[in-house]
Amino acid sequence: MLTFQLPDGSYRASVLLLISHYSGQCSYDFAISTYTGRQKPTLSDVINGDALGGQYLPLNHTGRIGFEVIEIGHKHLRAIASLFERIGTIPINPETRCISSMGGSVDFKSFASWFDDFYSFLGAKKTRVTHPKLIFAIQQLLLSKSGT
Repeated sequence: MLTFQLPDGSYRASVLLLISHYSGQCSYDFAISTYTGRQKPTLSDVINGDALGGQYLPLNHTGRIGFEVIEIGHKHLRAIASLFERIGTIPINPETRCISSMGGSVDFKSFASWFDDFYSFLGAKKTRVTHPKLIFAIQQLLLSKSGT
């Protein structure tokens, strides 16, 4: 779990969902937390919050949640790594590491733009209650205490 500050002084948070290696290239997939605040978020703030995503139907035709993901390559992330702070680790159920859609980023400005105003990205202010297929509780992605 990472936090970062936007130029306007507000904080956002993101979940590093997956690190991929392919043909000598490394990329990082970040989920978009809906945390927005003037205070740096705690791990609890993010775990008890929401994330952007969507429902999709995999081959077995059961509705599943997938994250809205921002992908950034290793050399681009390395150049901006000092702008992020790790606030903790959360145990995400491997079965929930699904992607509903993906965008890319090459610098902090393009990365932060995904968090700058995600409600306009969605088209209107939406909540998990009004739009459960676009915004969902991060809690439902965690491993249960029994590990399943």
